[in-house]
Amino acid sequence: MKTLASTARWGRLLIAAGIALLLAAAFAVALPEPAHAASANSKACKAYSKMLAKKNFKWVGSTTRSSSLKFACQDINKDGVKDLIVYNPNAYDYEGFYRIYTYKKGKVKRVGTYYDLRVCRNKNFFSNYRAHMDNEECTYYRLTKSGKVKKLAAYKTQMMEKPSAKVAKVKRIGNDIPLYYYGCKVNGKSVSYDKCMKTIKSLKKGSKDTLKYRANTAKNRAKYLK
Repeated sequence: MKTLASTARWGRLLIAAGIALLLAAAFAVALPEPAHAASANSKACKAYSKMLAKKNFKWVGSTTRSSSLKFACQDINKDGVKDLIVYNPNAYDYEGFYRIYTYKKGKVKRVGTYYDLRVCRNKNFFSNYRAHMDNEECTYYRLTKSGKVKKLAAYKTQMMEKPSAKVAKVKRIGNDIPLYYYGCKVNGKSVSYDKCMKTIKSLKKGSKDTLKYRANTAKNRAKYLK
């Protein structure tokens, strides 16, 4: 009986040891991930700093002094690696005033150029607004962890003259001037005005623009790009 009890006890100990080894292996696999993200973030920030430290900065059809730029650095898509937002106050309207950069596969990648940018990390979206004469365009995006941009919602407006596209809504402003809403989309699909606005309202509720732009100086790059 004593031998059987001893054998059973050793069996339990072996099972417990096996479980402990499996757990240790699992932790060993899981632990490097934060370290990897921290390493990638450090490399990304160094690459952003190097790019901004250049004397001149190419901006669509023009070149501007890098010292006139402003920047913000924030993890927009929550992948553990910060993204860079550059603001060029001297850009021409047609060029766009803002750019978003991300860091993928060891390289800085430009996500897009925008006109009036609002980044709301707490609701995981950013929006771009552009007005030109009697036309307006508003688009809401999400930056995915793969570095791609996904359109969440969008609409356009045109005043007075009816657009050639299908009109989703007509509103009257001022002295009964017609304001046409068209091009209403959610997740890339055409939808009604009401559905589009409902989606946008849900996105905007509780949202907060979290960007803080810094002058592009060596001191600020050392302090905020890390």
